[in-house]
Amino acid sequence: ALGKIELRLPNGDFLRINRQQIINVKKITNVEPWVNGGFQLTLSSGVLVEVSRRHAAIFKQLFSL
Repeated sequence: ALGKIELRLPNGDFLRINRQQIINVKKITNVEPWVNGGFQLTLSSGVLVEVSRRHAAIFKQLFSL
């Protein structure tokens, strides 16, 4: 179900960061290294979300980390 939504979202604005979440990359305010090679992101709302190790490689590419 989330995969179908992901396909309909504009490229570059939204990113799947784990099995359960897609985020608006414009709302990221902080990036921290996290366990197992992933990242923890802080969003402008103050919410903390985790980029899974599986999705971290794509995240690194997009943000040149």
